[in-house]
Parts: sequence; C-alpha cells; structure tokens
Amino acid sequence: MTPTGASPDVLVVGEALVDIVHRADGTVDEKPGGSPANVAITLGRLGRRPRLLTHVGDDDRGRLVRAWLEDSGVEVTGRAAARTSTATAVLDATGAARYAFAIEWDVDAAGADIPGAVHVGSIATTLAPGAAAVLALVERARGRALVTFDPNIRPSLVTDADDVRRRVRALIERADAVKASDEDVAWLHPGADLEEVARAWVAAGPALVVITSGAEGALAATASGVVRVPAPRVDVVDTVGAGDTFMGALVDGLLDAGASGSRARETVAALDSARLTSLLRRSADAAAVTVSRPGADPPTRAELDARG
Repeated sequence: MTPTGASPDVLVVGEALVDIVHRADGTVDEKPGGSPANVAITLGRLGRRPRLLTHVGDDDRGRLVRAWLEDSGVEVTGRAAARTSTATAVLDATGAARYAFAIEWDVDAAGADIPGAVHVGSIATTLAPGAAAVLALVERARGRALVTFDPNIRPSLVTDADDVRRRVRALIERADAVKASDEDVAWLHPGADLEEVARAWVAAGPALVVITSGAEGALAATASGVVRVPAPRVDVVDTVGAGDTFMGALVDGLLDAGASGSRARETVAALDSARLTSLLRRSADAAAVTVSRPGADPPTRAELDARG
C-alpha cells in the first residue's frame, strides 16, 4: 500500500472499468480492469506509488473498481462518470479474449501534477473527448518525466481508423518508451515486419520500443540495435491483463534503472543490450504470472523476485 501522504512516483492516465468475463466453461464473472488501471495495479504491487487519473462512476461498479485499486496502493483521482464503463470479454478454450465495450472517457488533466514518470495508453488515448486531454498532458510531461505509452488498440471501438492511427502516431513521437503487441502492430501497419516497425518507431521519437508476441516472446529496439527474449513456459489460464502486467513491470524496471524525471530519456537511450535483455525477461516473467491465474491479477514484487 502507498504510505499515507506519500507523493506518487508514477502518474497513470486512462480507463478503469469492470470486465464481464464469459469463460469457455459457461461461467460468467465480473472483475475490475481496464488496461491503464491494470498497469497501475502492477506498479502498486511492485512497490511503486502510482496515481491513476481516470473516469469511473459513483455506483456499485465504481466503488468495486476504487476498492480494488486502493487495495494495491493505487491512489485514484479524476472526475466522476455518469456510470462505470464495462468491457465484456469472451474467452475461448485457450484463454484468449475478445472484447466488447460500453465505455465513456472524459478527463480533466490540465491541473494534474507531473511526477517522475507518466504512463498513458489504450482507449484513453484515442477516444474523444478525453483523448485530447491525454495528449496535452503528454506534451506537458515531455522532458520533465519518463513518458511511456501502450497503444493497446481495441478495434471494436474504432470508427475512424485514420484518426486512431494519427493519434497513436502523435503519442509514439512524444514518448520515451513505447510497448505494443504484435496485434497492435498488425492493425497499425498491416503486413509489416515487427522489427522493421520497431526500428521505424525509434527513428520517429522514442528511445525504446518493445513489441510483445505472446508465446513467441518479445523484442526491444533502441538506436543501438535490437534484442529478443523468448516467452517463459507457463500453463495459461487466460490472457486478461498480461500485456498490462508486462507494461507495468517494464515501467518499474526503467525506474529501477534510474529513468525518472528530466534525465529519463537519456537514461533509457543508454541502456545496453544486457540491461535490456534483463528488463524484457523480468517483464515477461511478470506477465507469465498473470496468465497463470484467472483475470488481471499481477504479481507482487516478492512473487516476481521469487522467479529469479
């Protein structure tokens, strides 16, 4: 838990909602979630002091979401929504999920304090009206904090693909570190080679680009080159929250490396291949814990450290 009165060291901006999960065995359950919220939970469980700027309702589901976040040391802020958003996830026999959303996103980020690191991602970066406020906050944070971005594209919510690609491109250009899945890349750049996309994104702005490929592992690109790691072997229960756990562990690892505040970008750019490989492996290990148990349930620092 975050100590009372302690200042946050990471500001996470984005949606928090309730996942309504339909499992392959016919059972249905409701659990709190949302990609940025899962990132914040991961950071809290890893011992960081995250603040989540979000948009949830003052209703039963909203109270469930707030209690879940606060239980893992996440400070919650943001204007109240008319109702708490939901994401209906239908899991297949392998545990993979497809989603349908009932979501609204509106946030006032103009007065938000900028700590040493800022993470943005997913629906919050592309859905109006809140997306414009997220971009403005990123502009304000550039050069003052570590800025990280996970596009986490939700095709079922996209009504204007060109607009979404433009918004994603703007954030890639402004971030210090970007993490995307192979599915994100396939949607943004159909048919493109993952390594070529990673290199092109680095040339466009970020000091570090990481692309995850599920069971195929992950790669990281910097101006110095590309490193790859395999995925850990694990019995998959479901994949809900896996990418968000990877993202949270990546941010935590970058902060451990000293990438915070005004010198964050040059610290990220200076990471050598050995440090990047270690960072990817640790992030993949964190995601492996999450997929080994139902729902978005990231590891604590003790659980992650126990994996070696």
